[in-house]
Amino acid sequence: MPFIDIRAPISFRYINTMLLDVAEHPENYSELAYRHVRVAPGIHPSHHPMAPAVFVEMARQACATIIVNCAAELWSVLGACLLALEPSNQMTEDVRSFLKKERIGNLRFFEHYFKVCGEKFLGTQLNDDVNLIYDLRDAIVHDQPDRGNAAIDEQMDILIARLRPRLKESDLRWLPKIPTLYPTGHPVTSSSSQIAVMNLMRYPVAKWVVEATDRIGSHIDHMMSKHTGGKHLTDDLFIQCVSSSLDVPLSQHLRIGGISQQIE
Repeated sequence: MPFIDIRAPISFRYINTMLLDVAEHPENYSELAYRHVRVAPGIHPSHHPMAPAVFVEMARQACATIIVNCAAELWSVLGACLLALEPSNQMTEDVRSFLKKERIGNLRFFEHYFKVCGEKFLGTQLNDDVNLIYDLRDAIVHDQPDRGNAAIDEQMDILIARLRPRLKESDLRWLPKIPTLYPTGHPVTSSSSQIAVMNLMRYPVAKWVVEATDRIGSHIDHMMSKHTGGKHLTDDLFIQCVSSSLDVPLSQHLRIGGISQQIE
């Protein structure tokens, strides 16, 4: 059985699973949250007026990190598959030089890959999903502060309109359980509420992004597998000669600066 002779794409599956739990159940991480709430001796941190905001921020930050991770993972999967199909899509040195010097939107590379594989990308649901994930990521990474609350509400309305076909109304209004003196479901303000996209950083949104990323990544990988053109392949004899990960010392896996390091 032939194997694709290209490095494996980056995956954030394990950390995203943990972050989803933080986003859905921040109350399970009280010990972490209360470390950031300073109170006088004999007073429980949950009585501090800022305690609810810490839980909200923790849940929002988990969701935002998930979205950034998923955007990176999609790009890594696409890059690996493009390299695997390079024999079917050989680039001249002029093209390589152009790609290094010019900035081309990520979606253009997705469009090109789909063309190489003979599938439609523009106008499809998959295109819309990829676009939304990257727009959410860009809104987080390239935040541009605005003094007007009206602009924040307008940006939120635009994002909500794009999320609405993918989530139930109850999901868009979903709130985590927060162990405080406030009643369940009480809205809690926080510093990040002045950033439009951060108001949408809720468990159902992050969960959809994770599931969509897995679905899109699997489709991209399947397209590469079924492609009948040239590919970078190696046979299973090479794979059999590689020691299994259980037999390789930890120092061989953790490389820093090109030199294997054993972490104490």
